[in-house]
Amino acid sequence: MTIKPLDPSLPKLWDDFTLRPYLGEIRRRHGIVETLALPSMRDLPPLRIETTFVSPLLSEKQVYPDTDPSQWPKGQNLLDALGASQQLVVLGDPGGGKTTLSKWLAWRLSSGLTSPLPPVLEGRMPLPCILREMPPAAFTPDMTLPDLAGLMADILLGVKADDNLKASLHARMRSGHYVLILDGVDEIPVAHRKIVAEWIKQARFQKACVLATSRIVGYKDCPVDRSIPEPDDDLKIQSYPSSHGELPVWLDAKTDIPGFEKWAKILYLMPFDQHRINIFAENWYRQRCGTELEAKQKTEDLLASLTKSEATRQLARTPNLLSLMAIVHRERAHLPDGKALLYDEIANAYINTIDQQRNILPGDALAPYGWKERKTWLAYIGFQMQQLRMNPDITEFPIREISDDGLLAQKTDVEAWLAEAMEDSGVKAPISAAREFLAWVARRSGLLLPRGEDRYAFVHLSFQEYFCACYLDSRIVRPTFFSGNTTNPDSVNPKNLRTWSGLSIWRETFVYLFELLSAERGSDWVDALADILFSQSSDKNRDFEKNLGTLTGLILANQHIRSNGKWKEQLKHIDFRGTSVSDLSPLAGLGNLETLDLESTSVSDLSPLAGLGNLEMLNLESTSVSDLSPLAGLENLKTLFLSNTSVSDLSPLAGLGNLGMLDLRNTSVSDLSPLAGLENLRVLFLSNPSVSDLSPLAGLENLRVLFLSNTSVSDLSPLAGLGNLGMLDLRSTSVSDLSPLAGLENLKTLFLSNTSVSDLSPLAGLGNLSIQYE
Repeated sequence: MTIKPLDPSLPKLWDDFTLRPYLGEIRRRHGIVETLALPSMRDLPPLRIETTFVSPLLSEKQVYPDTDPSQWPKGQNLLDALGASQQLVVLGDPGGGKTTLSKWLAWRLSSGLTSPLPPVLEGRMPLPCILREMPPAAFTPDMTLPDLAGLMADILLGVKADDNLKASLHARMRSGHYVLILDGVDEIPVAHRKIVAEWIKQARFQKACVLATSRIVGYKDCPVDRSIPEPDDDLKIQSYPSSHGELPVWLDAKTDIPGFEKWAKILYLMPFDQHRINIFAENWYRQRCGTELEAKQKTEDLLASLTKSEATRQLARTPNLLSLMAIVHRERAHLPDGKALLYDEIANAYINTIDQQRNILPGDALAPYGWKERKTWLAYIGFQMQQLRMNPDITEFPIREISDDGLLAQKTDVEAWLAEAMEDSGVKAPISAAREFLAWVARRSGLLLPRGEDRYAFVHLSFQEYFCACYLDSRIVRPTFFSGNTTNPDSVNPKNLRTWSGLSIWRETFVYLFELLSAERGSDWVDALADILFSQSSDKNRDFEKNLGTLTGLILANQHIRSNGKWKEQLKHIDFRGTSVSDLSPLAGLGNLETLDLESTSVSDLSPLAGLGNLEMLNLESTSVSDLSPLAGLENLKTLFLSNTSVSDLSPLAGLGNLGMLDLRNTSVSDLSPLAGLENLRVLFLSNPSVSDLSPLAGLENLRVLFLSNTSVSDLSPLAGLGNLGMLDLRSTSVSDLSPLAGLENLKTLFLSNTSVSDLSPLAGLGNLSIQYE
């Protein structure tokens, strides 16, 4: 990799005195870690990030906290990863440490430490952007990166951001000697993400460094690491519809399809291993204990508690949950099972001892109200703030899921919501009481924090989602709700719950809700809610069904959610990506299932799927599957992803006459003869060096898209009769003679890079053909 040298016309970063105020403010803002204040603790000032930060590892594939750490990949730290790939998009689950990682990098680049940085980062100026807190005006098509730097200087320094400072910022941005840090891609609207993608693309062109972070779930809705083709793009696979309707949306995420420009590498935050959990616990108590001996004893107590159950051991591998568990353990001396119950403990610990800590006088208006009422107030705020993330008209599709205001709420709105909730609790003078309660929260830096002037947000998005779930729980646990006679004025009714369940921004809230119902109410309530969400047919769009399938997978794979209902028998869509599911036996009787996504799971045995006669789409990409024989009878199967598996024998697919799309990239397949009779096959991906003989494809007259890159193919004569072929990829093959293609009048796109082709004359008559050499 070529490292871009510093523009000789620019002074070194630390010799440029005009930048000192800018770097100092970044160091001040990003060099601290706000601690979650619990009333029973001593007031603890913000901690320096270098005293608490535990460097996480990054990997090329997602690693799940509930898998065996001995099987995890080696991983690499952030600095090494940026040294290898200068533009990174780091994906992680909620609470995985994405924001902390961004803050640490911004601090490290502005700290002025004498310890050396990797050459690729040395002397580069940081430009940190917390996307959810940026004004909508930042996300306009004409916002260049130098303009962005000027805007961030105004945000950081106000009137102190003078013309000389901005000139220095602009010069470094134009030279490409900067590190663009973009935190929270998933927390901004799709329209804004497209602008962010252009920023990253521009940074790559300048050979600048980039760190962007996002939650995994929802990222593919609008990725920022690559181009997003328009609907009329000839290179988009969906421009070749099958006789069974449009090809699945999953195809859009295949980033190695020619024509998809890519400008950043995706890596995943790995869970904490035991070594990092130990370091975290040591750092955590070292900041809170008076002596090293006390810190050591407390650390050992916490680590012992974490290992008492498999559930807490697994939860501790998520950094934010580990931090919360440390807080709960210090307060309660025990740890609960399940994420929702853990957040419940945090909320209770936060609220339950407020009265003692505030030294409330007898005349205090809030004195009669305990933690349950106060939790209810926060739950109502969580619900209202979750509503802010959507278009006000929740009944229309498609819904713009995140508003321009993102996760922030105006102070006046928060006070009004509090007053409304307090009035329901019987609080006298609720308006003044709401102001008092909100002011207390701000002073204590608790669960709800001021974010800028007159704007508030929960300390972490996961708390907003948890409290929203608490509110939903309080509204639905009543007979009238399920009978359809509810008159809730706040729109919490079965119809809207189903609508929200199909939106990615509500996914975590529903997982919390199901955990709460299971733990506090029992499986009957779980089944009643699941019946509403999953058992009814839907006329919503495909994105809705896809999101609902993802939620279904998370519910079924969650060991803290107990269910006995028959609602599962009606399921049509399940997406297990992002889960550690390995046993498919619970799916054996789901005869209505139409789509099943198992990508990157530990699944190896497909025998439970043998009777799923309605299955149309099956994604087995990056699984341990090798034997396809259980699929032999699935005559309705139309789309099958097998890339990155150990599959070698395709004979079980020979009778699947409805198969329209088959992905065999990076498998052990060499013999294509079982495909000879698949007359409806329209899209075929092959990228296997062992494939050389295309003769079995000669009769597949409906084939529209054929990818042969990195195969051993040299003879194209079997393709001569494929008159419907529209896209052909021959990159990195031994092909030299194109004469068999001369009569393929519908061929529109042909990829020929890294081949021995020198004579293009056979293509002279193909007037609609575009030849690509990328």
